[in-house]
Amino acid sequence: MERRYRLLLVGWGQVPLEVSRLSKLISLDLSSNYDLSVGPISFDKLVRNLTKLRELDLRWVDMSLVVPSSLMNLSSSLSSLSLEDCRLQGKFPSSMGNLKHLQYLHLAYNNFTGSIPYDFGQLTKLVQLSLSANGYLSVEPVSFDKIVQNLTKLRYLALDSVNMSLVVPNSLTNLSSSLSSLSLRRCGLQGKIPGNIFLLLNLESLSLSDNEGLTGSFPSSNVSNVLWWLDLSDTRISPYLENDFISNLKSLQYMMLRNCNIVGSKLALFGNFTRLFLLDLSNNNFSGQIPSSFGNLVQLDFLDLSSNNFSEQIPSSFENLMQLNFLDLNSNNLMGQISDSFANLTLLTYLDLSNNKLQGPIHFQLSTILDLEYLFLYGNSLNGTIPSFLFALPSLLNLDLHNNQFMGNIGEFQHSSLEFLDLSNNSLHGPIPSSIFKQENLQLLLLASNSKLTWEVPSSICKLKFLLVLDLSNNNLSGSAPQCLGNFSNGLSVLHLGMNNLRGTIPSTFSEGSNLEYLNLNGNALERKIPLSIVNCTMLEFLNLGNNKIEDTFPYFLEMLPETGAKDSCSKIQ
Repeated sequence: MERRYRLLLVGWGQVPLEVSRLSKLISLDLSSNYDLSVGPISFDKLVRNLTKLRELDLRWVDMSLVVPSSLMNLSSSLSSLSLEDCRLQGKFPSSMGNLKHLQYLHLAYNNFTGSIPYDFGQLTKLVQLSLSANGYLSVEPVSFDKIVQNLTKLRYLALDSVNMSLVVPNSLTNLSSSLSSLSLRRCGLQGKIPGNIFLLLNLESLSLSDNEGLTGSFPSSNVSNVLWWLDLSDTRISPYLENDFISNLKSLQYMMLRNCNIVGSKLALFGNFTRLFLLDLSNNNFSGQIPSSFGNLVQLDFLDLSSNNFSEQIPSSFENLMQLNFLDLNSNNLMGQISDSFANLTLLTYLDLSNNKLQGPIHFQLSTILDLEYLFLYGNSLNGTIPSFLFALPSLLNLDLHNNQFMGNIGEFQHSSLEFLDLSNNSLHGPIPSSIFKQENLQLLLLASNSKLTWEVPSSICKLKFLLVLDLSNNNLSGSAPQCLGNFSNGLSVLHLGMNNLRGTIPSTFSEGSNLEYLNLNGNALERKIPLSIVNCTMLEFLNLGNNKIEDTFPYFLEMLPETGAKDSCSKIQ
């Protein structure tokens, strides 16, 4: 009786050469060892000595030094090969036809170039084939025709981001009737897709998104009744909103029709997809009120209706969507106050109501959403004071309220989780609360155009070591600019303090290694000379020091900067 040996190895560093001596191995699994690597010598010995190997799984193992052509030497007895996300790079193997026993082949998320070889059509036992996300990998029409004609047992095919621009969509007609999952996203497909693709009886998952030249019609009858995933986003394939369309897709759990050529206006029919976990209808030019029937989708975790022309108020039936984690209604024409129904959406982590026509104050509606991480309310006509409970949300990472009509003081933050804060273009006044400068992970701080903000810029602002963008322009700030502004964050790319009442001197502490690209101190009362340390800002593209009280000659030392826009903007110095 034949003995079978399997090896599951957990570790880091190099795969030991001793593994190649286990000549009777039939299964080798080194996957999910993120700190493990396989060098060319180790891999060559593996493929030469482990001739009985049937299963090889090296997912996420670093194989960046292995030449892809080495794969041609793999054991012909292999039935399963998984090399996903192994950092393989270079020309795809010119032949893999010797692996005739392969049933599962997963080579996605590498950096292969070149074309899929013609002899892939000889791998007639393949059940799963995944070559997605492989840099510049392409497939020629002849190769693809052989794949769809000969691989009659194929149940899973994923070629996302593989260049198929030369393949005629009609070639898909010959796909295996056994197919349960087809994913051809971002493949450059152009032309009319054959209708029989949607009629494959075993089809459970279909993804054709981001093929903007792909046309055709989604049939209203005889569609696979086991289809649970449908993604036609950014295509010109036309689904027709009618009763048959709904009744034939009752198993759908994930529906993505972003920027899709949807025909018909019976939006209320979407309320019948009661099994949906995810629904994306963004960028479709829908108008009128959001149908109240959307409140029937009580299983929804993700809902995106952004970039349409929805108007009127957000329906109160949204209070039923208590499983929602993600809600995006931005860039519509929604009116009225923020609905009280939001108080029921306690599981939200992402809420975007920006660029609408919402008005009135924020009351208690959002106070119950304690897991909220991203809140976007910008570009509305919201007013009143910013409620204190927003500053107490324990998980908040991103708060964007710019371009509203908020008045009064910003409040004290009770937690230090913020990474992005934008309160610009409001009517806030008074000093900025000191708790903002305790947000140690803050990367963007935008408080511009609040003309009644009157305070001195404290040196504590320099505690924000990870700040990338600081914009305090068009306010009524006074005092001197802290000297530490020149070197408090190596990652700072934008520093805009223009149009204030700052006095004193320009900070002279700009240090080597600075990533500053934009420096604007225009419209203050800064005095004396331009500091020589600005020459350390080698990434600088924009410099405006005009409308100050600087007494200096033209800063010829700026000629030492690389050829960027900064030199041209020096003419603004006054």
